[in-house]
Amino acid sequence: AIIPPPPVDTGKRFALFRQKTVSTGLNTGRAKTGLNERKKLWPDDSWFDVLPDTENCILCTACAAVCQEGAITIADNQFTVDKTKCSGCMSCRDVCFPKAIDVITRAEKNSQPVRYAYFDAHCSSCHLPFMSWQPGQTLCPVCRSRKEKGWL
Repeated sequence: AIIPPPPVDTGKRFALFRQKTVSTGLNTGRAKTGLNERKKLWPDDSWFDVLPDTENCILCTACAAVCQEGAITIADNQFTVDKTKCSGCMSCRDVCFPKAIDVITRAEKNSQPVRYAYFDAHCSSCHLPFMSWQPGQTLCPVCRSRKEKGWL
């Protein structure tokens, strides 16, 4: 003997699927998560800290070129880090061959851009212009490395 299935209550079925047709979506009352949502709610706060090592950095500008968020800018004799724009992708750290930049997780309220001064210089050995952290540098990073190795 075959038992027929119970009748389908179409009223309940309609109530379940009705909310999916609303264009605004279902509001569950939960807060959205993720870095982009936090940045929207608190645009003046930072979630990462970008730390250049001025002892080892040769100011090659690769970190600024690879930063898609625009958190690192190098112009007008200022190396500027805007921590509010940093997404923590680590691209700047990965591209830096002297390993002179680090990105750490650090939340900070009302972050302000950090500016480091650099100086324009001219190499006395190869006669090319370069940027230096110290005023009065006479050798570019390449010539300085060659001199340390005894090649100059």
